[in-house]
Formats: sequence, C-alpha cells, structure tokens
Amino acid sequence: MSFLKIILEAPTDVENCPYKGGTFLLTCDLPAGYPRDPPEVRFVTFIMHPNVSKQGKVCIAELGRLWSSDITLKEIFSLVYGTLLTPDLENPLEIQASLKYYEDDGTYALAVAEAVAKHAGKTRAAWRAELDT
Repeated sequence: MSFLKIILEAPTDVENCPYKGGTFLLTCDLPAGYPRDPPEVRFVTFIMHPNVSKQGKVCIAELGRLWSSDITLKEIFSLVYGTLLTPDLENPLEIQASLKYYEDDGTYALAVAEAVAKHAGKTRAAWRAELDT
C-alpha cells in the first residue's frame, strides 16, 4: 500500500465558497489492488462538509460505486476540489452538515467559516515546511 499527502487550497476566486481561505491536508491511500480498487481519500485537517465524515473520509461516488480503473489521481483530486464548490447533497455522509446546508439561512456558511478559521488557517508554505522535515 502506498499513500500520498496532499495540500489543498480552497478556491480563492469563487465569491460564495465557504471554504475560501482554507488550506487542508489530505491523504490518499492507494490499496494493494489499485487501480482495480479505488483509493481512500481523507481530510487530515478538520472540515465541515456534507461529503466528509467526522473522521475525514471523503465520500464521492467516483471513489465507490462509480469507481473505474480509468479514473486518474488527477481526476480524483479535481473531484475532491469540486466538492468544496458543490457538495453532493443526494449522497451526504454527514447528515447534520447537509441539513445546515439545506436550511440556507446562513448557519452553514457561518459554521464552515468558523471551522476554516479554527482548523484550516495554516498556509501552503507552512504545510510544506512541516511536511519537508
């Protein structure tokens, strides 16, 4: 089994992205059966998101029932990045986050912004320096 560490910066050019300004550390575990079997992607940095468990596991269809050995790692990372912009609300993993998102009264965006400020404030350069040691 192999794994990768990924530093993901949330979109900065999208006005309504609640994760804006956040930088997240993720891991991508490649099982012995990869590419026949899908990798497992996890957020190490806490994130409040309908498609991410409290333990950080990312739940997107392409890493499960829609997995194909033709899907590249680049595509996986693009899909994870895309979920920051558009969560898959038809298949939520975290029901509370999903309900707050649906309420659309500002509580979801506020809770996400608070979580980003508390947990995802480390810069990409700081993450790189930490991971290089």
